[in-house]
Amino acid sequence: MHSCYQAEIELRENTIAALQEKLKGEFLKIKRPNPKDGFAAWVAQLLMDALEAHEVFCILRSYQKIPGVRAVSIWLDIELGVSAKKLESLAKEVGSHVKLGTPSITWDSDECLYEFHFAPNVDDEEELYAAIDDDGKEVKISEPDDPDWFRRAVRTSYSCLVHGPMGAGKSVLINNYVCAGEQELRKLYNRPVEIKIIDPKFPDSEWIIKNKRILPDYRGWEDAIDGVYAMGDEITRRLEVAKALAESIPQELYEDPTYQLPVSDRNPTFWIIDEGAALHERYKQDFSQPLKDGFWVARSTLNIPIVIGQNPNCSNYGLQVPDAANATRFFLGASMALKGLDEIKPPRDLKSKLRQQIYARLTVVRQKKKEGIDKPPEQYFALVCIQSELPFITQLPPPNAFSSFSNLAIDSDKNDRKSARPESDTGAFAPPDGGEADGEPDGSNPALRGDFDDYHPPVQPSDMGEILGQTLASQIRDARKIEQIKMLWASGKTTMREIVPEVFIDEFPGCKTIDSRQYKAACLRYKQLLELIKNERETED
Repeated sequence: MHSCYQAEIELRENTIAALQEKLKGEFLKIKRPNPKDGFAAWVAQLLMDALEAHEVFCILRSYQKIPGVRAVSIWLDIELGVSAKKLESLAKEVGSHVKLGTPSITWDSDECLYEFHFAPNVDDEEELYAAIDDDGKEVKISEPDDPDWFRRAVRTSYSCLVHGPMGAGKSVLINNYVCAGEQELRKLYNRPVEIKIIDPKFPDSEWIIKNKRILPDYRGWEDAIDGVYAMGDEITRRLEVAKALAESIPQELYEDPTYQLPVSDRNPTFWIIDEGAALHERYKQDFSQPLKDGFWVARSTLNIPIVIGQNPNCSNYGLQVPDAANATRFFLGASMALKGLDEIKPPRDLKSKLRQQIYARLTVVRQKKKEGIDKPPEQYFALVCIQSELPFITQLPPPNAFSSFSNLAIDSDKNDRKSARPESDTGAFAPPDGGEADGEPDGSNPALRGDFDDYHPPVQPSDMGEILGQTLASQIRDARKIEQIKMLWASGKTTMREIVPEVFIDEFPGCKTIDSRQYKAACLRYKQLLELIKNERETED
């Protein structure tokens, strides 16, 4: 009985061995690189031989010598179940043999291929210049089709990740980004833009915005994490104010699709966070959670996080890939751009083109340095990944490219704000049959301007908070409307047709057309405010 089982086992083992030999033969018939075709073909053959010698069956899909540098990319379709450590070990042996060091291995999820990239091991730009070879193959440098790509990057994503080593141009980029962002945000919201700087390594870094040296708001490690907390608290506060404002709208108005929902007044704020990776290493989730919140709701709250670091991986900042995908990402300089390609994983063909662009620009920079130009402008380029767009390589804007007409509120505490005026019995809310109107609104009352931080409702029998029983945002909006209504009464305008279009044009743009749905909705709002004024008078009496 035992011999029968043994014979069956041997038969099956022989069958498996025969199938493996047949499979090997089929693989050998598949496209094989010819070492005579050049350096890249030779490396590809060595890699395939090493894999097959250890029973790792693979199919060669493509290989490429990067023009202008001694670097090779090889794409293989490899059987399932092979451990990453085994691939790394075999590829490292090949890299050592061809004097290219440890290769990078990345998985292309779109095409289900492994990319083995063999290149000289470099730690800085100077070593990259040394790795360039003159193979006679020139790659034309290309720039983005849209010359206004930088402003588009600011408009598209309200958050930013800047990766770059020392001397790569991070300071210049931040200045340009903030100045361009300030201009774009003013166009959209017509509000002053504020900036908060969080610098754990103060005073090592200099912050120069619009040709002025700025003192960071949060200095040192402990202050820095407090600054991150402050950003998180401000995000939460603005979300709560917006929610309260929306909930204060009467249901019949909210259900009207023609009604334009009001937006709470808030200043766009840049939160510039230096040494993001180091802060995450030290404070873990205490740092990453406010940052994640900022990346997801930056547009809604107008709190715009700009995180700076020297590590290309989003995980080192406590972010996952979906979090980082909300941001515009800059990988500054050649070495960081090459690492960025592995981080963002563009399609295979695009990755090859971008890698060629990096080395082509390096060739130009090396030539400029040979001519005696220490810091040629061409060396300041980046891999840029704008939210929901394909990445590209481009020259960075020069210093102060967007400083003109910029008017940043650097220190929010120094903004020119006036305190709230006390209300008199015959002041801004004087009834038409009693006192006089308080004149034209000049913006000095925070309730009229919408500055939440400075508005404090006067504590008196006609307290607006007691009358309206609504949120602070609702108080501000209704106080503004009531003051306008009473000024119109004082000027002799008393009919609904005279008052409604003037007072509610911002909420109902179509209310100037009598009998329109928006006019009717505005009339309903007017009647509600009349009821509030009536209650106010009864309280005073």
